[in-house]
Amino acid sequence: MMVSRYKEYKKDNLIIKILTTQNYSENYVLWLKDKKTNKFLEEKKIKFNKSKIEKFIKNCFKSNNILLFGIFYNSTHIGNIKVDFDNINYNCTIGYILGEKKFLGKGITYKSLRKVIDFLFNKLNIRIISTEVLNGNIKSIKLLKRNKFKKIYILKKRVFLNKKILDVIGFQLLNKKTINKIFSTKLNFSNKNYKLNVI
Repeated sequence: MMVSRYKEYKKDNLIIKILTTQNYSENYVLWLKDKKTNKFLEEKKIKFNKSKIEKFIKNCFKSNNILLFGIFYNSTHIGNIKVDFDNINYNCTIGYILGEKKFLGKGITYKSLRKVIDFLFNKLNIRIISTEVLNGNIKSIKLLKRNKFKKIYILKKRVFLNKKILDVIGFQLLNKKTINKIFSTKLNFSNKNYKLNVI
């Protein structure tokens, strides 16, 4: 199954589309340096700059098993949703960040995540979406539960972060329509001429 990286979803001034070096916000670097935004990101240990950010975006774009979505509000890049695929087994892992603080608490991450989940399940036939969060990240845990994710494991005392030793909690969401299906073709994101018709 081949899909395009260029289709976008637009509703109430909210747009979700593939992030590129042409449309990303230069504030992206500041998000990753902000103590509140990066509080539960292990990437906070990396010293990011514009060059590293653009290299990351390019690598995601070139990859055949990653889709890096940007969340845009009134054309302003305010956050990301990253999806890493197991192209053979039709599973994926998902991560998200809302970098612009003035948009926090408005349900934007929930709506964006909901739309991406809908696309993954109903257009790509993804069987299982998985993610991991640290046990202190209450907002993220609530967000996942609101999107019907179920807790499936806890890895005790796994991560050193913020001068604490934190547990890693694993969540997953099953696609009831495809969970028991076996697919004969691999997911393929290399052909950019195919249109992604949902999000």
